[in-house]
Amino acid sequence: MISKLINRSRSNLIISSSISKRLSFQYPQSLITTRFSSTYNESNGNIAPDLSGLEHRWSKMKEFDQADILDYLNDKSTNHWNNLTQVEKRALYYIYYGPWGPRSKIPIESVAAIVLKKLTLILIFISLGIIFYNYAIDIEDEENFQKLINRVDELKQKEKKDYELQQSKESSKKSWWLF
Repeated sequence: MISKLINRSRSNLIISSSISKRLSFQYPQSLITTRFSSTYNESNGNIAPDLSGLEHRWSKMKEFDQADILDYLNDKSTNHWNNLTQVEKRALYYIYYGPWGPRSKIPIESVAAIVLKKLTLILIFISLGIIFYNYAIDIEDEENFQKLINRVDELKQKEKKDYELQQSKESSKKSWWLF
């Protein structure tokens, strides 16, 4: 990423103006130019980066350090492969073919995806709570409705008995008048 934004010159790298403004707050200009020099040999004062255990450290490294290692390995790999050490060959293989970035086994989720999943779970639990609450209310209402129906049936039966009793009394009165 950074290597695309950097223009190379013969002696050192000239950082484009947008990056140099951002980097000038963090690093002095002399450090920036020596850090990105195009040749990595100890006679120029440039020290090769540590490549041991790169497989374990690569995903945790800053992009600035990753770019430094990439530049170093690109410069070293322009020569014959027999000139590379075993550690450099392993580092190159890991960087180009290793399980990091899009090839990682554990997918890296964005913050938006994590927030969306959490909100979805919260909404599901809220809706389940509302469903169970409404179900409990419905059961209670059904019990009350059954009690009300039973009470209405009792009242109808009582009213029917009262009506029959009243009819029998009236019929007995009528029958007395008939005799």
